[in-house]
Amino acid sequence: MKKLLFALVLLSATAAHANPNFTIGSNPYFTFHAFPHDILRWPGRAAFSYMYPQTLPWQGHVTNMSERPNDTYISNYTYGIWDFNSLGRIYVELGTNRIDMELRAEGIVRNNSTLELIPIAARTDANRRYYDVQLIYANRLFGNPIGFSLQYQTKNMETPDSEIRFSRNGQEVISNHLTWGWTTTPCAHIFQTSSQNFDAWFLNDYTLYQGGQLDLQLSYEQGDHKSGVRYRRNRERGQNYYWQSSVADSVPGANFLGSYVTDSRYEDEIANDLFRAYSKIRFWKIGEADAGLLFFLQYADRAGKRAPQQRFGE
Repeated sequence: MKKLLFALVLLSATAAHANPNFTIGSNPYFTFHAFPHDILRWPGRAAFSYMYPQTLPWQGHVTNMSERPNDTYISNYTYGIWDFNSLGRIYVELGTNRIDMELRAEGIVRNNSTLELIPIAARTDANRRYYDVQLIYANRLFGNPIGFSLQYQTKNMETPDSEIRFSRNGQEVISNHLTWGWTTTPCAHIFQTSSQNFDAWFLNDYTLYQGGQLDLQLSYEQGDHKSGVRYRRNRERGQNYYWQSSVADSVPGANFLGSYVTDSRYEDEIANDLFRAYSKIRFWKIGEADAGLLFFLQYADRAGKRAPQQRFGE
């Protein structure tokens, strides 16, 4: 899918109340995301590091993590900036993000019609890791600020580990069929029993993606004109796994007997490309208030397909 977008925006920004939007704000700690040369407005030398662990609920979908209340993740980032006077200024950022997905459900399913009781315990553990490196170089060309940014991020998803354990009619059943979206609304998804007090959905297929994203930017400023261009390339390949019962679907409990299988000959592919050019022109400046125009041009090509897996030597 290809998209071409052109926009002309009237903007107003003040230094005292900077708009956090990267392209129209005036705070250099925000705008460097769109104009790398704005690191020239930062202190000459600095170093900063942080760790940010956070635990939040997760609904249990492995591929589409947006289908959950929020992330559970640990973020570690280290920043450094060095000023080499006439040789320019360099900013380096190294980071890792690990998203740990943990789902726990335990209780007794109660059929409000037959009063059948089914003790159940379910869990799902999965994780996703990102590694991020960014390098920004800024200097002056013909006396005007110029900057270049290179950022690369890798993405890796590991196979989830899941178990659902319950007792029904005196028989214990243990299965690795993934469950997600546990709810107190009866839906008859797991046990095909209406009027029960809580339920879940089966996750019958998921995709484990691996890949990376390259982000390149160039910016330049001259007087009241501030311009930038960006190219972003995202490539991911993923193996698809789907649930296959080991018995006929007509057999009671078939949803709990089986395993996840994959066809190693094929894999999913995500290929996204983005080119964006933007220019901010200031026409008026009254005190600390600026007013001007933002020109914006964007081309996006997004594609996803299922393709034969390429192997070395084939």
